Amino acid sequence: MKPTALLTSLFLTAVAAVSTPVIGAPTEEASEKATPPPPIDPNLPPEERAFKVWMRTIEEQREQTRAKNENTMRARLNELKRISELRSGQLAQFELACKGSVERATQAWLEVKEKQWQARRTGKYMRSPEQGNARLDPTQNSVWTNA
Repeated sequence: MKPTALLTSLFLTAVAAVSTPVIGAPTEEASEKATPPPPIDPNLPPEERAFKVWMRTIEEQREQTRAKNENTMRARLNELKRISELRSGQLAQFELACKGSVERATQAWLEVKEKQWQARRTGKYMRSPEQGNARLDPTQNSVWTNA
């Protein structure tokens, strides 16, 4: 399986496995430490071993990026609740928009990281995207702005 296909399938599996609401309070299960992953087989070819190490690192960074995006959108939603009186239907729409914008921003971040990995494998290097990149900012996401 190609590394990009593996990365995409891993991401989609992780997204589908998440059953807690994005904007809701963290559960006790989320705060527990996960068991460490098994060691990577040293008999694998160097390219495959490097990819597996990269995948582990990216998964940890993806969770941190997702958490940061969730916190940003939770703050936006709380501010919106504070300054306006929303009907329950409107609140549900904004909560859904928060979830969607977090997913889109996290997916955009993952795509950038995947492109950087592919570039490094071919001997090229890509600069990190600018801080103001609208695709990576959940508050500038079209899902949120349209809501």
